[in-house]
Amino acid sequence: WLGRRIHGFRQDAANSDHPIQLSNTLDNQLFYSRNVTPPSSINSSWYPSDEWLHNCTGDLQPLSQELGYFRIIQEIALADCIKYCSCRGRSRPNSLNRLYQNMACQHLYKGSRRIVHPTAPNTNPYGGNITIVNQVHAIQEKLDPVSFVRPEEDALVIHLRLGDILENAQANVSDMLIAGADPGWKGNHRKGIKSVREFLENIHDSGAEKVRIIGGSHRRNMFMKSRVYAGCIYRAVQAAGYNVTMRIEGVHPDVDFYYISHAKK
Repeated sequence: WLGRRIHGFRQDAANSDHPIQLSNTLDNQLFYSRNVTPPSSINSSWYPSDEWLHNCTGDLQPLSQELGYFRIIQEIALADCIKYCSCRGRSRPNSLNRLYQNMACQHLYKGSRRIVHPTAPNTNPYGGNITIVNQVHAIQEKLDPVSFVRPEEDALVIHLRLGDILENAQANVSDMLIAGADPGWKGNHRKGIKSVREFLENIHDSGAEKVRIIGGSHRRNMFMKSRVYAGCIYRAVQAAGYNVTMRIEGVHPDVDFYYISHAKK
């Protein structure tokens, strides 16, 4: 990822202020790029055939099953924390969950116990406060500049919302990749799962030559379709000739969120 190893936090050290370097084994790019020979230059007119995508899913499905559960450092929902002050889960002291709750949501809590429901009217005036998010990021990058890094300014950053959205979808992975699909439980987000062709069109239109794919699931057991979907997107972008990297597990979600938030493209 950006040519350097990113630090994360071990599950048994979630309350520590100090970064613990993680093994990169499960995120090794070779897992996703095996059987792919990247061209020497970008081919903006190339799109994978249906057969190519079927072969990709067939190759990655048994490998994903073998790897098993997602390696997730902490199961949290950052959007719920920021939007609703619903900052659940055990958090290390300088996590976004902990800092945002302390800085924006104390009127809803008595100690660590929630005393007001997050959807109660007129009780959450600080929900979605981007100024406070930026303040949290400033604290985090100062305390741990090794972990909290920004993407290159000329890189296109793609965020993949993995997990339940894909795992609970009616479509299989090949169909998602070929034609897109409706997400598992967001009925009002028709075709919210993008096809590979749509991703490649977006990348071509951006003019970027570097692509950084960041994704994740907030549930460890929601991995099977997600890992294959992400892996085939990675392979297709690589096969089109782009300088692409991907990380979908093994890093604290705060680190990924910081990275995505500072993308220029």
